Amino acid sequence: MEGYKLFLAFLASALLLGFLSVVFALVWVLNYRGGLGWNGGSAEFNWHPLLIIAGFVFIQGIAIIVYRLPWTWKCSKFLMKLIHAGLHTIALTLAIISLVAVFDFHNAQKIPNMYSLHSWIGLTAVILYALQLVLGLVVFLLPFA
Repeated sequence: MEGYKLFLAFLASALLLGFLSVVFALVWVLNYRGGLGWNGGSAEFNWHPLLIIAGFVFIQGIAIIVYRLPWTWKCSKFLMKLIHAGLHTIALTLAIISLVAVFDFHNAQKIPNMYSLHSWIGLTAVILYALQLVLGLVVFLLPFA
């Protein structure tokens, strides 16, 4: 029972820290970076850090641990697969939207795209994540899996 309580404490801490990271990023963007927008200005670029943190830190973190939650062990395996895949799909969607915002901002400001190591590593990470999601859907979620 003590191990279960420790697990719950770590789970609550992880969820709280993930949620707070999204909240703090939102506060930072809104109060110190000029807010959010979709007009080609710096406010459009601000979607990038917010959506990456929300998708790749918070939502993906939940997707990773969803199978380890003891109260989900009684659910059907297929339902848990759908929840897991759905959360990963949401994370990927947020990452893609953040990349669209960056490319749109760069194009509007006439800044070259893909000019830094951060750009190349980030795009590679999103492509590999998408590939992993597609392969996971094919191997684990399709009816013949």
